[in-house]
Amino acid sequence: MRFKLPDFFKSDRVALQRYEIEHLVPLVQLFKDNKEMLLRSFPKMTHDLCYADPRDFMIDSISSFEDGHCFQFGVINEERKMIGQIQVTSINFDIPSCEIVCFIHKRYQRQGYASEAVHCILNNLFFMFNFERVFVKVISENEYAIELFKKLGFKQEGVHRKEFSTYNGEAQDVIYLGILKEDFLEVKESLYTPTEQVG
Repeated sequence: MRFKLPDFFKSDRVALQRYEIEHLVPLVQLFKDNKEMLLRSFPKMTHDLCYADPRDFMIDSISSFEDGHCFQFGVINEERKMIGQIQVTSINFDIPSCEIVCFIHKRYQRQGYASEAVHCILNNLFFMFNFERVFVKVISENEYAIELFKKLGFKQEGVHRKEFSTYNGEAQDVIYLGILKEDFLEVKESLYTPTEQVG
């Protein structure tokens, strides 16, 4: 049976909403507002949304969601503004485990939105869908993201030296961090109230 995540997750201040065609304009604006930052960590996605035809990106995103290969969500705040993105990908059903990829608009960083969005998706992956492990990959210069994930219970698992190339060809070390269900249980109660899932 094909694996599928719900279209919508809700937490206290944020909602995670799968992309539909009507999200194209705010998504492109989100990337343009943060282009300098995103070109370093997400060069291909930023190129596709800022320099190519963004409709192709959206069509691929919708198709991948339906196929169960990759699940992309917009992060929506309490004012119904798209302030970020979170993605579930690299799913390994033998464990099961997956990778998450996320970012928050520079204007909304260090206000708890990123922590809440990641906590929301982790809570559902571990307890609604019985995942055992979730991991992230962060370029070494992104100290903000590394600090965030460690606060949420992720543990550094290794460094892949010069594994990633930025938009201008600069080689970057990549930090691998992972969290197990039991790790998440240790920090869960101190973070947020239980999240609501709405299919």
